[in-house]
Amino acid sequence: MPRISEIDLNSLPQPLLDALEERRRATGEPTWQKVMGHRPRQLGHILDLMGSFAEDSLLPKRMRELIVVSVSMANECSHCVGRHSTRLHDAGLPRSQLRVEPVRQETS
Repeated sequence: MPRISEIDLNSLPQPLLDALEERRRATGEPTWQKVMGHRPRQLGHILDLMGSFAEDSLLPKRMRELIVVSVSMANECSHCVGRHSTRLHDAGLPRSQLRVEPVRQETS
């Protein structure tokens, strides 16, 4: 259960709804955007920033997704690992090479 309530995305201004719909078509159903929607202006800026990373990247998509999954695994974020592992598969990494559970670090 999220610590911050999720909002009804339909309550957002139309330009933001349009941007979210475009992102939904490209990446799937919104998740974190339902929480970020409490701050519509910031959500718009984050969507622009993330879009610019995808459009103007110096790295190939597969490499970007490998980085995101690696960092997500290190941070034990199963949500991000799951979402981005799917994108890795779409970018050509065989499912047999995907380990979709975060690695738990031993603490001493």
